[in-house]
Amino acid sequence: TGGGRSISRVEVSIDGGHNWRLANHVLPCPPSLYGKQWCWSLWSYELDRASLLGGAVGEIMCRAYDESNNSQPRDLTWNLMGMGNNPYFRVKVQPTAVYDGKAWVSCEHPTEPATKTGGWMGSVAGGWNMRGDSLAAL
Repeated sequence: TGGGRSISRVEVSIDGGHNWRLANHVLPCPPSLYGKQWCWSLWSYELDRASLLGGAVGEIMCRAYDESNNSQPRDLTWNLMGMGNNPYFRVKVQPTAVYDGKAWVSCEHPTEPATKTGGWMGSVAGGWNMRGDSLAAL
């Protein structure tokens, strides 16, 4: 959000944005001397692992609302300075393999830091191939 307004709620969708569920939101840091909040807001959401392993969830999205009920935009709107580049955060997930009797799910971040190639945004745009080396055990 802008103007130093506090985050009031965070929502998560696992079905492409058709349904949104409230996440557990931890209130951010106290306001600054000028009444503004310029800090990260922590949140969590518990997701049933069967929905990840069954392939029913292809993407996890989250969005935040501020105390003025402003929401993050759905789509990326780029500008020259990169300001306001804060759409819903989306992570692609897919069941990958069974290794040593444990099921694995691949989670792919939209981009890679700095000048590294990778991330699903590049593959959607045709820039690079999807990577499967970021595995997390369930």
